[in-house]
Amino acid sequence: MEALWCPINPADLVNMEGAYGASRPDLPLVPGSEGVGRVTAIGSGVDHLRVGDLVLLPGPGTWQERVKVAAARLVALPAVAHAARAARAGKVLLSFAGA
Repeated sequence: MEALWCPINPADLVNMEGAYGASRPDLPLVPGSEGVGRVTAIGSGVDHLRVGDLVLLPGPGTWQERVKVAAARLVALPAVAHAARAARAGKVLLSFAGA
């Protein structure tokens, strides 16, 4: 996956400070809990995605240029979707999609 839009969620900042949840995150930590990316390669048996599709990126670890994500966790965006807006709503949309 090529990460295109990865917003700064306040929960990401609190997590990096070690103040989110019952314990500090394991380090090194790549933050980022949501975003939008473009599919750059797919594995065998994946039939709901195509190279070039825009998808919602589930976290953690979306604040990097390339992200490896299991295809079952990805939700393709419709061609008319606005990538930056979808990235900011990623957590809500992923929850709704059951991913």
